[in-house]
Amino acid sequence: MSLSILTAGEGYALPRVFGTVLATGHLALAKTDLPRAYHLLLGTGPWSQLRALYYRGEDITGRTGEYHFHPGQPSSGFNDPVQGIDSFFPSGIPYSEVAYLAWSPGEDDENPDPSQLVGLYDALILPDYDAGGFALSPGFSSNNARAAIQCLKDAEIDLGRVHWPSWVAWRDFCEGVINWDSGATPTHAPIKRFEAHVPFLSSLTISDALTVLCDLSATIWQDDGESIRFQPVALQAPTFTFDEDNIVRNSVAIYEIDVREVKTHQVVNFRNLDDPLLPPASITAKLGTDLEGDLENREAQTLEYGAMYYSQAQRIGKYTLRRQLPKRTTFTAFGQSFSVQAGDQCTIDHPAFGNARTIQILEIEDLTDQADTRRYTAGILTEALYSDADHGPITDTTAT
Repeated sequence: MSLSILTAGEGYALPRVFGTVLATGHLALAKTDLPRAYHLLLGTGPWSQLRALYYRGEDITGRTGEYHFHPGQPSSGFNDPVQGIDSFFPSGIPYSEVAYLAWSPGEDDENPDPSQLVGLYDALILPDYDAGGFALSPGFSSNNARAAIQCLKDAEIDLGRVHWPSWVAWRDFCEGVINWDSGATPTHAPIKRFEAHVPFLSSLTISDALTVLCDLSATIWQDDGESIRFQPVALQAPTFTFDEDNIVRNSVAIYEIDVREVKTHQVVNFRNLDDPLLPPASITAKLGTDLEGDLENREAQTLEYGAMYYSQAQRIGKYTLRRQLPKRTTFTAFGQSFSVQAGDQCTIDHPAFGNARTIQILEIEDLTDQADTRRYTAGILTEALYSDADHGPITDTTAT
């Protein structure tokens, strides 16, 4: 993903675009004799609406005679009233299921430049489901979970594999509203907890797409080969207890990863959803740590995301740092534990810890020489991985 204005590139499949984006289009057709006309392809449809249009920095939204937005519905043919032949370009084609903008600049513009035409769009109309997997009415949404379902459909994954109750819990968690003091006057209105305003190119794998949507909402996804589940970390509860009855004797080790490997600063670049022009913005989240040793700033790889509020960027920055889980444990456990998956939070009640602790399973290894055991690597939770309170005023772009 890129912070630059979305542009469909020549020679590449059109992107799937979720949420609200600034976009130019790929020039597909150009009629250079008067009256000039251009077709600019935007992305796979159907999209919801064009909210505003700018040409060379000027708002031309009101000049509706100069452009036509086609949302990318399936076309019934040349005479389709929505996705048929555009009147600016009688020799064109319907572009079924492709959102595009037809533009005819005024004749006084002697050197029109379609690359300077930038639209603010509400993009894909997304499916919705209930906890039983029954389809609800589709509509525009920036909900991470609904975007994930569209990605699964695009990848031709059987939706019967989706664990719908966990998916609904994720969808509703994202949709929940939280209060945020942005530092503005009057006080900022409540915002949705998480949103996804991102373009995905066809080269992105389904695994990577789900990971991005989950990372943007402090959620873990799991695929055991039969069911695909989703777990917002703030809603997780221990799924299994490891203890002396199921842990192999003398197999527990507790350690900390090298302090020099623990990142203390996380930069998040994004576009500010509070501004209708979605200008670039950035925050730096900081990790409060009790680790001994080298305390110099160690910056993680910068995260590049689409549009969001400062609040979401701050909260995701802190979550990304916290989930490093520098305090670790490894142990071997018997077959009773085989229902545990990577990403699960569990309880470990073992003398090596002094008292029961909560852990998050990071890796699971089947041992070829011990058929009834597995080796687990887990992070020891010392604080909540995610908090709705991990945000502050916009004037403070460093989340501490």
